[in-house]
Amino acid sequence: MLYTAANRGDYAQLVIAAPPMIMGDLRKAMHKEVSDKVVAEISKDLTNMPPLEIERNIVGKPRKGLN
Repeated sequence: MLYTAANRGDYAQLVIAAPPMIMGDLRKAMHKEVSDKVVAEISKDLTNMPPLEIERNIVGKPRKGLN
């Protein structure tokens, strides 16, 4: 799904958030065309966080590999 959307040009940049153990699997599974569009990675479990706390975790993450 992400590859198809990237290939169509549906998005120019992508931010991914996942628990650390899943993040590694995502990186391995991502097609290069998708991974090239990743501008931030948030290796944190955001499940069950209130929206404001999720926003705080996402804002200010301008580069790849930030935790």
